[in-house]
Amino acid sequence: MMLQKFSYMDGILSSDSGDPNLFVYVVPAEDEIAYLLDKQGLDRHNLDSAMDPDELGRVETEEDHVFIVLKRPKNYSSSDNFLFKISSAGIFFHPDKVILIVPEKIDFTDISNARKYPDTTGLMLRFLLNATNHFLGHLKVMTMILQSIEERMAENITGAKVDNEKHLHIYSLEKSLIYYANGISSNQIVLEKLRGLSGKLRLTEEYIAFLDDIIIENDQCKKLTETLSKIVGALTRTRETIANNKLNTVMKRLTIITTVFMPLSVITGFFGMSEYSAIAGGVSWWFITYPAFVILLSSIGLLTYRYFKKRGWT
Repeated sequence: MMLQKFSYMDGILSSDSGDPNLFVYVVPAEDEIAYLLDKQGLDRHNLDSAMDPDELGRVETEEDHVFIVLKRPKNYSSSDNFLFKISSAGIFFHPDKVILIVPEKIDFTDISNARKYPDTTGLMLRFLLNATNHFLGHLKVMTMILQSIEERMAENITGAKVDNEKHLHIYSLEKSLIYYANGISSNQIVLEKLRGLSGKLRLTEEYIAFLDDIIIENDQCKKLTETLSKIVGALTRTRETIANNKLNTVMKRLTIITTVFMPLSVITGFFGMSEYSAIAGGVSWWFITYPAFVILLSSIGLLTYRYFKKRGWT
C-alpha cells in the first residue's frame, strides 16, 4: 500500500518535483480508493478491473481519459519455484497526467530518461514498452532454465538421474508459459486497439511509429512464448520416453529372471522333499545326492540364461 508521485517533464522522470503528473498506486488502500473515486472521478468498475489479476486486457475511452488494463509479469522470487506469474495493471491516461494502479512496485529505470518522448503520451507508451520488455526478460530466463534441464536430460540418457525437482520445474514452466501466452495475446489486443485510436489520442507520426515498434516487440514475445511451449512439450515427451524405456528395461530383466527360474521351480516342485527322498532313498551318501541336485538345477538355470543371451533377449 503505497503512493508514489513523479514528475515527467521533457522526457525526464523525477520524484523531486513538487508538480507531479505521474501517480503510481501500489495496491491502493481504502482511503486511496475513496480519493480516486471521489476526487479523481474514476469509475468504480474500471478501478476494480485494474486491481483484478485475472482481468483481461482492454481499452475504454471515457470523456476525459482513456482507461487501459495491461497484463505484465510479476516480479520473480526464489520462493515461486520456477513458476512465473502475471498480474494486471491499470492505466488512467489523461492529457495532463497518468495514474497507474499496480500490484507491486515497478522499476522505472528504463522510463526515467526518454527525451525523445517528452510528454505524458510518451510516458504512457514507455510504460507499455516496459511491460513488453519485462515479458521478454522473463522469457529469456525461461530459455536458460530449459537449456539447463535439457543438459540434465542428456546426462540422464547416458545413465545419470533427473531428480523429481527437475520434473516439477518443467511442469511449473509449462504452466507459466500458458499464463504468459494469454497475457501477451491480451496485450496484443490492447496495443492494436490503441493503434486504432491513434486519431482520437492525437498521436503524432513519431508516436505511431513508436507504438508500431511496441506491437512488433510484443509479437516477438508471443512467438518466443509459442516456441518455448513447444520445447517444454518436447521435453515432457522425452522425459516420458526415458521413463518408459527404463520401465521396459526393468520389466525385461524381471521377465528373464522369472523365465530362468521357471524350469527350476517345476523340477523342485515335482521332486519335493518326500518324493526326492523316496527316489534317492537307496543312496546312503546324502551329502553327494543333494549337492548333485543343486548342481543340476544351477546347470539348467545357467544353460537357460546362456540360451537367452545367445538369442539377444537379455
